[in-house]
Amino acid sequence: MARLAGSGALPGMRYSVGSSYNVVSYLTVNPAAAGFKVVNSACCCGGRLNAQVGCGAPNSTYCGNRNRYLFWDGVHGTQATSRKGAAAIYFAPL
Repeated sequence: MARLAGSGALPGMRYSVGSSYNVVSYLTVNPAAAGFKVVNSACCCGGRLNAQVGCGAPNSTYCGNRNRYLFWDGVHGTQATSRKGAAAIYFAPL
Protein backbone atom coordinates (compact mmCIF):
# COMPACT_ATOMS: atom_id res chain seq x y z
CA MET A 1 0.00 0.00 0.00
CA ALA A 2 2.77 2.43 0.91
CA ARG A 3 4.62 1.62 -2.32
CA LEU A 4 1.46 2.20 -4.38
CA ALA A 5 0.70 5.49 -2.61
CA GLY A 6 4.28 6.68 -3.11
CA SER A 7 4.43 5.68 -6.79
CA GLY A 8 2.47 8.68 -8.02
CA ALA A 9 -0.14 6.40 -9.61
CA LEU A 10 -2.78 7.58 -7.15
CA PRO A 11 -2.11 11.24 -6.36
CA GLY A 12 -3.62 12.36 -3.07
CA MET A 13 -4.30 8.83 -1.91
CA ARG A 14 -4.40 8.39 1.87
CA TYR A 15 -4.90 5.22 3.85
CA SER A 16 -5.01 4.10 7.45
CA VAL A 17 -3.82 0.89 9.04
CA GLY A 18 -5.21 -0.20 12.36
CA SER A 19 -6.11 -3.14 14.54
CA SER A 20 -9.80 -3.85 15.00
CA TYR A 21 -8.81 -6.20 17.84
CA ASN A 22 -7.14 -3.33 19.69
CA VAL A 23 -10.13 -1.04 19.13
CA VAL A 24 -12.64 -3.62 20.42
CA SER A 25 -10.36 -4.48 23.35
CA TYR A 26 -10.16 -0.80 24.30
CA LEU A 27 -13.93 -0.33 23.99
CA THR A 28 -14.58 -3.42 26.11
CA VAL A 29 -12.53 -1.94 28.96
CA ASN A 30 -13.60 1.70 28.37
CA PRO A 31 -17.17 1.52 27.00
CA ALA A 32 -18.18 4.99 28.20
CA ALA A 33 -15.45 6.52 26.02
CA ALA A 34 -17.63 5.75 22.98
CA GLY A 35 -21.05 5.84 24.63
CA PHE A 36 -21.56 2.09 25.02
CA LYS A 37 -23.54 0.82 28.02
CA VAL A 38 -23.48 -2.96 27.41
CA VAL A 39 -20.28 -4.87 26.64
CA ASN A 40 -20.95 -8.18 28.39
CA SER A 41 -24.01 -9.26 26.43
CA ALA A 42 -24.91 -9.38 22.74
CA CYS A 43 -27.75 -7.31 21.29
CA CYS A 44 -29.26 -10.18 19.33
CA CYS A 45 -29.67 -13.88 20.09
CA GLY A 46 -30.17 -15.79 23.33
CA GLY A 47 -28.53 -18.09 25.84
CA ARG A 48 -25.45 -17.33 27.92
CA LEU A 49 -24.36 -13.69 27.44
CA ASN A 50 -27.17 -13.53 24.87
CA ALA A 51 -24.69 -14.99 22.39
CA GLN A 52 -25.36 -18.74 22.18
CA VAL A 53 -28.54 -18.87 20.09
CA GLY A 54 -28.40 -17.45 16.58
CA CYS A 55 -30.35 -14.33 15.63
CA GLY A 56 -33.68 -15.22 14.11
CA ALA A 57 -33.87 -18.55 15.93
CA PRO A 58 -37.01 -19.27 17.95
CA ASN A 59 -36.86 -17.47 21.31
CA SER A 60 -33.98 -15.21 20.22
CA THR A 61 -34.23 -11.64 21.46
CA TYR A 62 -33.20 -8.23 20.16
CA CYS A 63 -32.10 -5.25 22.22
CA GLY A 64 -34.07 -2.03 22.17
CA ASN A 65 -31.18 0.36 21.51
CA ARG A 66 -28.41 -1.11 19.35
CA ASN A 67 -26.20 1.95 19.74
CA ARG A 68 -25.64 1.09 23.41
CA TYR A 69 -24.32 -2.41 22.68
CA LEU A 70 -20.76 -3.25 21.64
CA PHE A 71 -21.67 -6.67 20.20
CA TRP A 72 -24.50 -7.58 17.82
CA ASP A 73 -24.09 -11.33 18.30
CA GLY A 74 -21.43 -13.61 19.73
CA VAL A 75 -18.91 -12.62 17.05
CA HIS A 76 -19.83 -9.33 15.36
CA GLY A 77 -19.94 -5.77 16.62
CA THR A 78 -22.97 -3.55 16.16
CA GLN A 79 -23.10 -0.85 13.48
CA ALA A 80 -22.13 1.64 16.19
CA THR A 81 -19.04 -0.44 16.96
CA SER A 82 -18.04 -0.51 13.29
CA ARG A 83 -18.64 3.20 12.83
CA LYS A 84 -16.75 4.24 15.97
CA GLY A 85 -13.96 1.73 15.33
CA ALA A 86 -13.44 2.95 11.76
CA ALA A 87 -13.35 6.57 12.96
CA ALA A 88 -10.82 5.67 15.66
CA ILE A 89 -8.52 4.04 13.11
CA TYR A 90 -8.96 6.68 10.39
CA PHE A 91 -8.48 9.69 12.66
CA ALA A 92 -5.77 8.19 14.89
CA PRO A 93 -2.55 10.20 15.14
CA LEU A 94 0.29 8.92 12.98
